[in-house]
Amino acid sequence: MKIMFFGTKPYDRMWFEPLSKRYDVEINFTESQLNSETAPMAKGVEGVCIFVNDILDKKTADILYENGVRLVLLRCSGYSN
Repeated sequence: MKIMFFGTKPYDRMWFEPLSKRYDVEINFTESQLNSETAPMAKGVEGVCIFVNDILDKKTADILYENGVRLVLLRCSGYSN
């Protein structure tokens, strides 16, 4: 499986790179935040992993879907999510 991480911070790489090798998942990291302009960057991956400041509105979701993304993962916590 290929996953693109948007809004990547150094600690994301530190924790997720070892896990990606362990579970045979290819991760593409970008510091760019997800929005309708950056969504095409996910072409060719099956999933995206987004952070609290990313924008996943209908327009962005439609672009992701058109580019083959079928899974959205959230790496955030809190009562508002």
